[in-house]
Amino acid sequence: MITVPALRVRIAESPGELEALVRLLLNRMTGVNTDSLLDIVLTSLRRDLPASYAWPGNVRELEQAVRRLLITRRYEGEARSSVEERDTLSAAFHEGTLSAVQLMERYCSALYKRFGTYEEVARRVGLDCRTVRKYVID
Repeated sequence: MITVPALRVRIAESPGELEALVRLLLNRMTGVNTDSLLDIVLTSLRRDLPASYAWPGNVRELEQAVRRLLITRRYEGEARSSVEERDTLSAAFHEGTLSAVQLMERYCSALYKRFGTYEEVARRVGLDCRTVRKYVID
């Protein structure tokens, strides 16, 4: 088994990692190696996302961010929707309006969005991967 650190960890440990990955993604998407596109994407990421952005979708999210930035010149990330989901889940929890199944679905789904693998969610909640898959909803 090969374990690769999360994107947020890789960027924190080596700030040049983000630039290298964006360059690779741009080259793969466009077929050209251009510094002007790289500058546009990196400038937009720095403008639109906090410096400590967690990249909950890891490299897949970065790839989608690059695509969106090429098309729209904006990317808001998962930060806002995560905060809204957390507030909604917290309110439903405190109001007592969630069944045990709904609570597990929402919790496992939120963890899956953040960490990106069933294995990591299973490890965190103490369940096996098949059970976690049953609870993760899109």
